Amino acid sequence: MTLLPRLISLLVNEGNEMKVGCSAGGAVSYSPFQGAAKVMEIADRALHRAKQSGKNRVHFDA
Repeated sequence: MTLLPRLISLLVNEGNEMKVGCSAGGAVSYSPFQGAAKVMEIADRALHRAKQSGKNRVHFDA
């Protein structure tokens, strides 16, 4: 199973249904010298791309 179906769920509270979803961005670092701040910047960019692509999207960047 892929990541996205695990993140999207249907909640029922007192008979009211609520669909919960999310967009996610991830980063891969191929360099041991790339700092955490740079990796977070790449992940943040990927998250913005996911949100711009529509609801319930996942994007990875390197």
